Amino acid sequence: MLYRPYRKLRYEIRCIASLHPLLYDRLARLKEGDADGPTRVTRHTGLVIEAFPRSGNTFAYFAFQSSQPECVRVAHHLHAPAQLVRAAHWGIPALLIVRDPLDAVCSFVQREPVVSLRQGLRSWIRFHRSLVRHRHHFVVATFDQAMTDFGSVMRRVNRRFATTFGVFEHDSGNTAAWFRAIDERNTRLSGGVAPDESGVARPSAVRNAAKAVLKAALAVDALATLREEASCLYHDYAAQAGEDAGIAQTPGVDARR
Repeated sequence: MLYRPYRKLRYEIRCIASLHPLLYDRLARLKEGDADGPTRVTRHTGLVIEAFPRSGNTFAYFAFQSSQPECVRVAHHLHAPAQLVRAAHWGIPALLIVRDPLDAVCSFVQREPVVSLRQGLRSWIRFHRSLVRHRHHFVVATFDQAMTDFGSVMRRVNRRFATTFGVFEHDSGNTAAWFRAIDERNTRLSGGVAPDESGVARPSAVRNAAKAVLKAALAVDALATLREEASCLYHDYAAQAGEDAGIAQTPGVDARR
């Protein structure tokens, strides 16, 4: 009976802590372990790749590392604004991936059903709102940009920070290979058991079928204010990413998709 409220409270506390670099650094040390798992930023970090959960962080990390002649120290997968704030303060190259809030929240709630849609949407807003004043210190890419042309995203990173990172060749063969590698890693980490489709870090027909139900639940009037705030934040970041999210070309169409 008490387990679900405890999990919700723990998630809320973690989200608040993730806004504060000094506090979150202490928590992040506890999550480090697997070589490709969540990694905190340090002064020796070569690149920070961060995002709200379910926003392409896994694919971006593996695609990046596969394109480098030697392993680069990457801070990633903590899903914490503090990572990007630290990168800004220390002058470390950084990339923020931003996904449409409704898509990101639906996908996240599918993976973490203990989190309510309201709580997920509020967390998405808090994550991105906390980074607004720092956003010109890192490169922003939309989820679609990262998932369809990650090479162009990395070229922007190289131009912005005068780096020479290798650039991912975004073709069907490379993409499929890295989705397989991600599945193999997840299976290894779960003791040889294939991961549940609700949590895999790749496109999934099973998830897509359930997402429509969650999107309908997000469309209720009680969440209208949160939806509007999230939409405004998303389009501001998308504009920074060089993408107008279809607003100018498709008047009258819900830009939240």
